[in-house]
Amino acid sequence: MPTNLSFLQKTMLIVAALVLIIFTSQWLPINWGSLELAPTATVTVTGQADGQQINQIASFTASVMVSDADKEIATQTVNKQMEQLITQLKEFGIADKDLRTDQISVYEYKEPEPEILLFQDSMPPSPPRDGQPMWQASNTIHVTLRDISKASELATLLTNSGATDVYGPNFTVDDTTDLDHQLLTEAMEDARTKAELLLAGTNQKIKKVISISETGDNSYFALPMAGGGVMRADSSIDVPIEPGSQTIYKSIVVIFEIGR
Repeated sequence: MPTNLSFLQKTMLIVAALVLIIFTSQWLPINWGSLELAPTATVTVTGQADGQQINQIASFTASVMVSDADKEIATQTVNKQMEQLITQLKEFGIADKDLRTDQISVYEYKEPEPEILLFQDSMPPSPPRDGQPMWQASNTIHVTLRDISKASELATLLTNSGATDVYGPNFTVDDTTDLDHQLLTEAMEDARTKAELLLAGTNQKIKKVISISETGDNSYFALPMAGGGVMRADSSIDVPIEPGSQTIYKSIVVIFEIGR
């Protein structure tokens, strides 16, 4: 019997202790410790690369202009000469999509009459008198040449046609996909090299790439080239033309995670 009482007493003490713990835990804070995430160490650098791209497209602008006292004659003459020029361009191999009319204009003006100025010192000269009313008609066409090996041949055709003025060639690039990919790879290598230089002597190294973003307008800058400007008609020799090239730039911003 005493043994049973002793066991019962122990059980009651344990239960009482548990009740006390549960009751008091509602008011007593329990500190389980804290978990803190250390900020990731990073370095941000800019990678750059540039390369040359041979120009692939040449464009010309040709104008036909006629003046006549009769408006209808002026417009009909311009239309006829432009039709002949367009036919020549198509026979040369220019596609319809690469021919674009830029401007058509018809307007009236008056040619000043020449006069002999006879006046005394005390008399001012009389104002010039308007001459015969005239009409001027013009038509301007834009030509895109996709085979620049024929640029000199096309320039000669235009200058020997009925065109009053010929402007060009203006060279541009068309497809830069391959060079773009190459320059992006080089820009990434440049960024990594710069990051490694910045980390030299710090006992830190690049662990991984966090982000990459392309920046800038990646502009094309033309190098000086032959051609361009105004070419007058009636040229008896071939026009020498060199296509030149464009400088293409690529720039990226890379954030690297670094650590020991």
